[in-house]
Amino acid sequence: MSTALPALPESGAEGTGTGRYLPRFLLWLLERTEGDTGISVPCAEFAAAQSISGGVLDTVLERLRGHAMVRVRDGGPDGPEAAFEPAGLEQARWLRARRASPAERGRYARQALLSWIFARAHGRPVRLAEFFDSRELFFFGEALSAGEVTQAASYLAQQGLITASAGHLGDGFEAPVSLTPLGVDAALSEADVGRYVEQQRELARPTTTTENVFHGTVHNVVGGDQRVSGGIHFPQPSAVPELAAVIRRLVPELGLDEEARAALLEQLDALDGGAGGRPGDATAGGPATPADPDGTPGPDRREGVLERIRTALYASPDTVARQVVLDAVGQAMGRLLG
Repeated sequence: MSTALPALPESGAEGTGTGRYLPRFLLWLLERTEGDTGISVPCAEFAAAQSISGGVLDTVLERLRGHAMVRVRDGGPDGPEAAFEPAGLEQARWLRARRASPAERGRYARQALLSWIFARAHGRPVRLAEFFDSRELFFFGEALSAGEVTQAASYLAQQGLITASAGHLGDGFEAPVSLTPLGVDAALSEADVGRYVEQQRELARPTTTTENVFHGTVHNVVGGDQRVSGGIHFPQPSAVPELAAVIRRLVPELGLDEEARAALLEQLDALDGGAGGRPGDATAGGPATPADPDGTPGPDRREGVLERIRTALYASPDTVARQVVLDAVGQAMGRLLG
């Protein structure tokens, strides 16, 4: 199967502007031609059904032709006509399968409803009934059903992303709903809702047990959208050198680029008095303070280095490994500050 058009996000959303009409046109053309690449169809009917101008239709056709999805010819008074190229037919069949998939429809409904509430709410409740008048209701041109919207709203409520509960969603969709702080964070993250919920569950798992051990699962992104998992199991650092050693072990899981990784390792060297910085000096930009008996920098110096490490970690992908390291750094800074 060929990859989706650049204008078709993998999340299932249709995009903005003319982009949302690209999949709709391919699906419409598939219905009109029944998959025959030799049939040309007048496109004016599509423009009328979508309430778009001739200029927008021309843009849609030009973009699809540029992707080698359709052939376009002048149909005279009836306007342009279009026929499938083989790649366009393949794409249209893939889109039809996605649009018919309950899993894809459910995922789109959750994402669309969350984004719609975030865009409309502005800190105040909104009525779910209004969602049925929005363009977000349509998944590749086909409206979501009332049942699909109810299921999406129930899911968001159960996960603590909106305030409504399942019992409040059957009364004509008139019950007001609003985003919780977690829901706002999910919307701002622009991540798939399901992945966001999974990530929150993973973040809640790493804890310091009575055996003084961190546990967790690392999720990292490699090769585009492939995800790999691995366990974290290491003693909670109780001293600065131990903290530096722990972070070094997790550096490969942080997803940093080469420059950011080198900068982080330099700060770790400074933290434990290694090659990147001598105890008590100011080579890493912090104030010079006396070294502790174990050879590590003094408290003021360590606080500055820890703050720079924390700042560097904010640039890394949001993984469990990063969260564990940030928590450990925060605890170390708390101990330094008394």
